[in-house]
Amino acid sequence: MTSNFFKTWRCLASTRCSIPPSSCINMSTSTQNSKVYDIVIVGGGMVGGAMACAIGRSSFLSQKRVLLLDSMKKKNQSLSKKNGGTYGTRVCAISPGNAEFLEKLGAWKLIPHCAPVKKMQVWDSCSNGMITFEQNNMSEDLCYVVENDMITGSFSKLLESKFNDQVEVQYNCKVVSCENPQNFAFKDGRQSVPLVTLKLSDDTEVKTRLLIAADGANSFIAQSCGVNYFKRPYDQSAVVSNLRLHERGENIVAWQRFLPTGPIALLPLDETTSSLVWSTTHQHAKKLLEMQEDEFVSEINNAFWQDYSQQDIVKSLESFTSMLLSFAKSGNDVVMQYPPSVASIAGDRFKFPLGCSHANEYVKPRVAFIGDSIHRVHPLAGQGVNLGFRDVDCLSRVLDKAAYEGKDLGAINHLMEFESEQQKSNIPFVTAVHSLKHMFSTDSTPLVAIRSIGLTLCNSNSVLKKRFIEQATT
Repeated sequence: MTSNFFKTWRCLASTRCSIPPSSCINMSTSTQNSKVYDIVIVGGGMVGGAMACAIGRSSFLSQKRVLLLDSMKKKNQSLSKKNGGTYGTRVCAISPGNAEFLEKLGAWKLIPHCAPVKKMQVWDSCSNGMITFEQNNMSEDLCYVVENDMITGSFSKLLESKFNDQVEVQYNCKVVSCENPQNFAFKDGRQSVPLVTLKLSDDTEVKTRLLIAADGANSFIAQSCGVNYFKRPYDQSAVVSNLRLHERGENIVAWQRFLPTGPIALLPLDETTSSLVWSTTHQHAKKLLEMQEDEFVSEINNAFWQDYSQQDIVKSLESFTSMLLSFAKSGNDVVMQYPPSVASIAGDRFKFPLGCSHANEYVKPRVAFIGDSIHRVHPLAGQGVNLGFRDVDCLSRVLDKAAYEGKDLGAINHLMEFESEQQKSNIPFVTAVHSLKHMFSTDSTPLVAIRSIGLTLCNSNSVLKKRFIEQATT
């Protein structure tokens, strides 16, 4: 599966479009009836909001004219602390490294509530394979569970109060057409690249020297620019909801169990509330949403606590592996624990389809893509938005450097620096998560045996576990 991924990606990468010469475009004439910006960001979600704030706080870009286009209506979001444990259904696990990045933007301190995760336990329902992660006996945080609305709300607050002079925000406005400079001309021996032209749903037209697309997995901008993707829709949907626990207590552990149909996870929100992310078949997901509350709660508890039949050959291989580790004095003394039982639902239930995608290119002339517009991964690793924030951090550094050196922000040569740096980390990660999804969403005996032994060996190797934690927390 991994080799096929790389073959597909290399094939797509070889199709990067060349830009043929054409007749020269008169800039002054073409921009007479349009508003012209230095940077336009399309997409006001978490990644687009972070990009706008990163540009807003940059001293090198302070004189640039910047526009953020948000297709959603402006919300009067309250950033006050939640009362009675009522939380938004969509949450994300923010790594400590990205928490520092949000702190640098000024957004982290505006988020009223986040739940630290100090330990994570992952185990297999079809074997005794298990692995746990923690830092320095749980003295350090692995990640922070935060509501999506709180993150976007913090960015909106910053853009209204602190960066309103640097960034113009236009809500409830969609891009209906995008003309990017697929052609360019040479004038006076120099390359002259036309501006990107956007037509908006309110019939206005804007032009920009750099377009940043943060408009999600089905990016309209990417489609307009002819970006090619490696895409694999999964046979799974994710069911999300908030749950009340039976007992109040220290809720600092993230639990994930791999079932034959996909992983189920509980993420802490407070002492009595956790967030559910259950990846399962489309049919089962539909059924879960239609269940009565008591039946739904029972289904969740069974998924975490129920014993599944295990193959004898898998048990034998596990025993042999444990014996070898014991002889090597590398045995794992970690005791298997079970998550708290669920008492009731604390909110609505939703589902959304899952899939994997990766763009063969992150940039075009005068266009850069960030977040889900270039990569989409399974939620089993909890890293989706973290990848997007790393894109923002990298692109903002590249733009700062270009502005400092007096370069055209939309020039392809320095935008390629962003693409090169991010692809080095994103491609291996997307490949790994794609492979793990297929490895763990099955009860095939050979794969169960391989993953069981793999979990056991990884759990006994402190150096390898530390490496995993370092990758996940940056």
